[in-house]
Amino acid sequence: LEPESAAYHIPSVLRLRGRLDVDALQRSFDSLVARHETLRTRFRLEGGRSYQQVQPAVSVSIEREQFGEEGLIERIQAIVVQPFDLERGPLLRVNLLQLAEDDHVLVLVQHHIVSDGWSMQVMVDELLQAYAAARRGEQPTLAPLKLQYADYAAWHRAWLDSGEGAR
Repeated sequence: LEPESAAYHIPSVLRLRGRLDVDALQRSFDSLVARHETLRTRFRLEGGRSYQQVQPAVSVSIEREQFGEEGLIERIQAIVVQPFDLERGPLLRVNLLQLAEDDHVLVLVQHHIVSDGWSMQVMVDELLQAYAAARRGEQPTLAPLKLQYADYAAWHRAWLDSGEGAR
């Protein structure tokens, strides 16, 4: 409804201190995007209606830049408010601000149409596990997902259609 608004952006900012393996971090994001349909979702407008479209594969690249402490908060705010294109996706943005060789700020922003605060925490937790595995040269050993969000949405719609919506 308001494509330029950041009201529906869910940010998470992590300060990473110590040696960072950026390739392992990228592999970690690749595994998360492959694992979660919502991270591969976009929304197309057709005939005045919006439709969810899950892409079979999506690349979410880490946007890297050198930065200093001066103006760091303002740079993070600028990343957070940058608009998403719901029709093109992806609806996850990853920026890595390198302050020093062993000091980084990771800025993750998701659109609320595919995430919420609880989901963002799940993603961060899984990211940490995937990164640890990638650093060891292994695949993450996350439990298989029993449901994707679309499964929950279908169940919820059926529940509402069963009379609960009217009640």
